[in-house]
Amino acid sequence: MRCPHCHVAINVPESEAHLGRDVDGEWMARTFDCPECSRMTVQLVRFHHGRSGPPFVQVDDEVEVVRPHSSLRPPAPPEVPESLSRLYDEASGVAPLSPRASGALARRALQQLIRDEGGIQKRDLAAEIDGLVASAGLPTHLTELLHAVRQVGNFAAHPMKSTQTGDVIDVEPGEVELVFNILDGLFDFYFVQPAVTARRKAELNAKLRAAGKPEL
Repeated sequence: MRCPHCHVAINVPESEAHLGRDVDGEWMARTFDCPECSRMTVQLVRFHHGRSGPPFVQVDDEVEVVRPHSSLRPPAPPEVPESLSRLYDEASGVAPLSPRASGALARRALQQLIRDEGGIQKRDLAAEIDGLVASAGLPTHLTELLHAVRQVGNFAAHPMKSTQTGDVIDVEPGEVELVFNILDGLFDFYFVQPAVTARRKAELNAKLRAAGKPEL
């Protein structure tokens, strides 16, 4: 798991306390402490038992993070342009409260990224994804993720996702997480790795100058 406070990957035991039952199901509080930042995470969980007899199998139906009420993902890297990072961070921040709103913002960020960095502007997001996949230069793992979001998001069956990118509409299971993963990969490809390469080149040129040799 990842701590939603400091975003460090941790492996710690969870504590659960049964709260009761109502017409919507059974409820419990689940907590765990992060050894890195010493903060507690609190979740409100609605669940049911998958089997009626022992051994009981508990199945989570709904998990809401009560503390912290913030993003479960790290912020966009500092190399990402502000207009994109603002969309990404807002989409991430509302994900625990509204997957539909998060999906709308994440799709808008993906469309802006494709248009700004891929130079592709077509009739809708689905066509723009296809155009980016068809363009040369993207690593295979990113083209595979883009293919996957076309399938998981089911753009062909839901034209509103293609033509009205920023609307708050239904999302498929796993769609929002997949769009975030694509954005992470594209951010790394378009912004982070070029910045790393530029820094390394600048460091090497500084050493070459100090040695009286020509720069790269």
